[in-house]
Amino acid sequence: MGSDGFTHALHQFEFKPRGRWRFDKHGPNGASHRNESVFVGLVRPWRIVLDHVVAPRFRLTVTLTARGR
Repeated sequence: MGSDGFTHALHQFEFKPRGRWRFDKHGPNGASHRNESVFVGLVRPWRIVLDHVVAPRFRLTVTLTARGR
């Protein structure tokens, strides 16, 4: 998962409304980056909305579209 040379430590993943996704991203230079998001919208099977609640704060919306059969 992620960029070349980076590793990740997963702490929590609750794929449900108001569930938390917490992990640390460790760079090849030794820097660590804390990540925490909250799932604010799940419309199965096609939309996921989450708020990244640590800097930089943002909202991510993923919409999936079926292709083929």
